[in-house]
Amino acid sequence: MGLFDNLFKPKIEHKDPNVRKKAIKKIDDPEILVKIAKTDENSEVRNAAVWKINDESVLTNLAGNGDDSVSKIAKWKLDDTNIRKDAAKEINDQSFLIDIAENDSDNWVRYNAIGNITDESFLIDIAKNDQDYIIRSSAINNPNLKNQSVLMDIIKKDPEDSNRKNAVDKITSKSDLAKIAKKNSMEGVRKRANRRLNEVNVMKWG
Repeated sequence: MGLFDNLFKPKIEHKDPNVRKKAIKKIDDPEILVKIAKTDENSEVRNAAVWKINDESVLTNLAGNGDDSVSKIAKWKLDDTNIRKDAAKEINDQSFLIDIAENDSDNWVRYNAIGNITDESFLIDIAKNDQDYIIRSSAINNPNLKNQSVLMDIIKKDPEDSNRKNAVDKITSKSDLAKIAKKNSMEGVRKRANRRLNEVNVMKWG
């Protein structure tokens, strides 16, 4: 039996994917990591393996190995901004997406990652607190951000006209839309609220 079979079988071949995922933290052999990345039946375990690989030639091989999440993460790790931008649009691993959204050096990579995040609490934090209006806009436009009180707060406080307008498009309450149309400090936002109010009326009677 080889090294993979003898030393790591108790953990890395455990039936529980969470155990296998934790075991990867102690593995440094790139050959073993590649084997896991290519063969494990659980996508999170495969992703955890490729995340530990730092050899660019190995990553290049994995990046060209298909359209699964392993390939996309390998492309991201190659540190080419354009590749990362495209890969971030297609990655579904939520923990990995959140890491990209919080730490990537390129705002457009972060933007694309945020567009695929499903955790509303994370999206709310980005939408309300990120310093870059482009990043906030990605969170605001994400369909998983639905909290109406948060959207109303954004419509009232976001310094960027376009972000307020995009938040208006997600408001469902006629009374809230009427309030925005009457009281918001930005004329364009008031007009957008009036338009949205008409759309809601049409939907109601259509």
